[in-house]
Amino acid sequence: MKPPPDKLSRQQRRHIERELRKLIRHNVCSICGSSFKHNTCTASGLDAQGNVTLAGECCIEKVTESFGLGFVVGTDDKQLANIVRRSGVDCPLQANPPDGPWKDDDRSWFERNPKRSHRVRMPFPGEIDNVVVGTPVGRVLIMLVRQIEPGRRLRGAIAINADWLPLSDDEAVAHALFEVAVKREAAPPDSEALDALVQKYAMPGKPNQ
Repeated sequence: MKPPPDKLSRQQRRHIERELRKLIRHNVCSICGSSFKHNTCTASGLDAQGNVTLAGECCIEKVTESFGLGFVVGTDDKQLANIVRRSGVDCPLQANPPDGPWKDDDRSWFERNPKRSHRVRMPFPGEIDNVVVGTPVGRVLIMLVRQIEPGRRLRGAIAINADWLPLSDDEAVAHALFEVAVKREAAPPDSEALDALVQKYAMPGKPNQ
């Protein structure tokens, strides 16, 4: 039996991260070989055979152990690609998602919180419904949003332990979990590890709200 994502050793996580970086460069679903389409979801993790996988919406249900979710950025959109490069993110995410209540809500939220660069929230109905339905029992899917500049934002999503809710609404928490969503940080295995990760992104002397 494969260990659950939160119980992987550091060596296993490093192996998975190396393999995912290779898969990301191909820009195709590693299960069926279909090219990723712009503005669609991806899921990274392990398939039923334990192989490291980066799947598109076509094969998301075949990812049996999910480590992270993302959104594809179209490579033909030079302006969009430039935003992603400036963001410091190197895995598939979606910048400026299609019009929907989530887009207006994120814009309004950052306008009300001008000192914040990150936000954590629940998904909106219709935002990523096909991913929400596949969230494992005992976990809750949350959205992480990074604002690069006003009007330019990236979204990521991760499934966290339901016992961690409600999360504190501050910059350090949102920043730390965003880094997990884009695979720059390993998923914390428990609440103590989550607290330690949040402290890493807390800025001394700087308000989080």
